[in-house]
Amino acid sequence: MKPGRLFLLAALLGGTLFADSGEFPLSSAYIAPENQVFYRLRHGNGVYVEFQRDMDKNPDLMGNANGWVGKFQGGNIVVYGPRSAGSAFRPTWVFSNGRITWFIGSGVTNEIPYGAVRTAPAGVAPPFFYGTVQEAAAFGRKNAHKESEKILNNLLKKKWNAKERLTWPFMNPNENGFLFAGLAILAFALLLNGERPIKAMIRSGTAELTVTIVVKVVGSILFIGFCGLMFLTFSRGAFLAAFVGCTIVAAFGFRSFMDTATLIAVAVTAVMMLAGAAGIVCVRGPENMKKVLFRGFSEKSSWSNQVRYEMWDAAPTMMVDAPKGWTGGNIGRAYLDWYEQLDVLRAPGSLMNDHLTYMTRYGWPGRFGYAFSWFSVLVALAIWAVKKGNGAPFGACLALGVAAWFNPVMPNKYLWVAPLLSLLPVAVGIWRWRWKAVTLWLAVSTMVGALAAVATVWTVYVVGEGSRVEARRNRSYVPIEVTETGGVKVKNVKNPSSWVVDDGNTLGGIFTCKEIRSYYKLNDAPGSPLPGIGYARNVGQLPAKGVRRLVLAGMAGDEWLRVITKDEKARKNLPREVVFISPPFPPSAIPNGLLDASHVRYVTGEFNARFIPELSDPNSQPPSWVEIVPGMELYIMDWMRYPLGLAK
Repeated sequence: MKPGRLFLLAALLGGTLFADSGEFPLSSAYIAPENQVFYRLRHGNGVYVEFQRDMDKNPDLMGNANGWVGKFQGGNIVVYGPRSAGSAFRPTWVFSNGRITWFIGSGVTNEIPYGAVRTAPAGVAPPFFYGTVQEAAAFGRKNAHKESEKILNNLLKKKWNAKERLTWPFMNPNENGFLFAGLAILAFALLLNGERPIKAMIRSGTAELTVTIVVKVVGSILFIGFCGLMFLTFSRGAFLAAFVGCTIVAAFGFRSFMDTATLIAVAVTAVMMLAGAAGIVCVRGPENMKKVLFRGFSEKSSWSNQVRYEMWDAAPTMMVDAPKGWTGGNIGRAYLDWYEQLDVLRAPGSLMNDHLTYMTRYGWPGRFGYAFSWFSVLVALAIWAVKKGNGAPFGACLALGVAAWFNPVMPNKYLWVAPLLSLLPVAVGIWRWRWKAVTLWLAVSTMVGALAAVATVWTVYVVGEGSRVEARRNRSYVPIEVTETGGVKVKNVKNPSSWVVDDGNTLGGIFTCKEIRSYYKLNDAPGSPLPGIGYARNVGQLPAKGVRRLVLAGMAGDEWLRVITKDEKARKNLPREVVFISPPFPPSAIPNGLLDASHVRYVTGEFNARFIPELSDPNSQPPSWVEIVPGMELYIMDWMRYPLGLAK
């Protein structure tokens, strides 16, 4: 793994290191991925200092908590401790593959030999072994999720507050932007011809004039207010969505501009908006406004556009690689694991595009259904707009589609308020229409929508297949295929005999799949290609038959043992070889029946072994099938040699 541009932000969560005090050997420190978010630096006295990976390239987004800083440099993790009072030096630890290799303290550089004694005081057990296996797993997941959410929220708040973007009522300015954009479109429709349904029920000329004035004034005020709030979010996707929606409303309501009252209202509204925009620019400063408005187009922040381009470019390939869809729902994680560049980490939850995210999640029938739903609805609303001269429903729904192309907005149910409100007159119109008119309207929209969906799905398939062929020719990615259960066949092998089940915390945390890709990229020579393997996040994603070598990491080992204990059918199809990596149980917990039926290997790190009585007792000799890796705890370097059958 070559992290390259990744940075590690130090966030001291508790405890103190004593490596510079002479109380403990320098070689007793280590660092290893504890879960998908944190890294833990542990000293020989059992005290932990935890670090959190920054999602961005800029390490200043979260600051340097209590003077701690961590970075990736040349493939190594370098941790700088706080400077002591009156000292010009900062203690520095350099780790390679989880093992400390250098320590710099008081200006003296100490190289730590590979075979240095690594102490771990008796009675100090890591949290991984507290309580029962179930309690430890539940506690770890709960705390990791809680801390991840807290740190992510703080990170994003600081990021957006630094850019002075409106973070109300939702934390995400892009979601706020579309909320106000959708309401602005409805307000604009109200401004143009909102008085028409009311005037149709009134016979008095005076009353009609009063209604017109009131509706125009209310529409103008709401439109200016919502546009002002949308402007403060500085969401480019929302700006474009509002422009598209308002343009459609104006295009289909062009007859309203022939009305004197409407022309006056629009003119007054435009003047007031220009005056308000000028006021905001004066208050916040022209340079500041220029910086915020053109973010993403400057050289410094063009990464925002680049990230979206990379994700969208990978989406067709992701669809072709998963004919049945990426199960599990986290499409952002699938992109991070198998398609993102090996030397970056962005930890997205989606493809920054709702349409591509949903189409990637479902199989080909679902992709057709998703595209068909959008096209048929939009075609039906376009026909409605032409027939009724009311473009508000078409404009509001198309605006949602435009905003969803640039940001994940559709999962927020509150952002559907404006599109759903715009559909009320459509529902009333359908109720009043004759059955033949409704049937023809639906038939035309269905036919056109189906043709557009077929064209879209076919285009996506052709582009994805072409991208995959080109990438395979350039050896820029490892071919994969997603199974129906959600497992991944690496190298696109039809029936891989070796499978890895990873609990997401042990093999490499969030980098596990990147390590698989990196291993193949570095070692899969054309003359002597490596065999393919299967990868699963849980035991349920394993194929029912055909697994000859099974590698179980962390809690996955406990899960699998429970399955074969209860399921007689599973016991009849045991793999020939089973490898447990850093399991949450001692070797004696492995059933004798499994030892007799399969070739079992038990691999654990040296630090873990010191907390397991039957492995730490100097008077006892562990079985030959137990392997203790020096300097490791949960993270076992070069673990890919086990599923590939390269470890003897």
